[in-house]
Amino acid sequence: MIILLAGKAVEVKIQKIIIADANKYFREGLKRILLNIGHAKIVGEAENGNDLLRLMETLNADIIFLEVNMPELNGIEATRIAHLKYPETTFIALSSLENSRYVRQMLDAGAEGYLSKSSDNYELFRQIIADRHHGRFISTELRMNKIGNTGLNGVNKL
Repeated sequence: MIILLAGKAVEVKIQKIIIADANKYFREGLKRILLNIGHAKIVGEAENGNDLLRLMETLNADIIFLEVNMPELNGIEATRIAHLKYPETTFIALSSLENSRYVRQMLDAGAEGYLSKSSDNYELFRQIIADRHHGRFISTELRMNKIGNTGLNGVNKL
């Protein structure tokens, strides 16, 4: 299917997605948003990093949306482990932790983005689903207000 994204026609395939977050209500809300955008199929949900790694062994996900602060195995370590084993998978952090240290740690672990849970990320979700290899995806508020000294300004294409 072809959609318009930033004024350009982009062919979009269905993206298989896993959502990892300890809060089931957050997972449900994110699932609704992603399904509303379209071109997304939620193939799994995990409550912690260990569950995520187990799911990834059996599911062939294109995109993982995960919280940084999860029980048992946090999102940073889960991303580091999973990215080594599944380098073609796109990892996007979704967190209320808006400290530049966490952003840098997630990106260094292999994440392609870091979105604030308190931001309106709808357009970024659309971009990620449409072209997950487009570059790094950082919430505008984080990019402008929180991580200005980390060298990440301008990394998302929004």
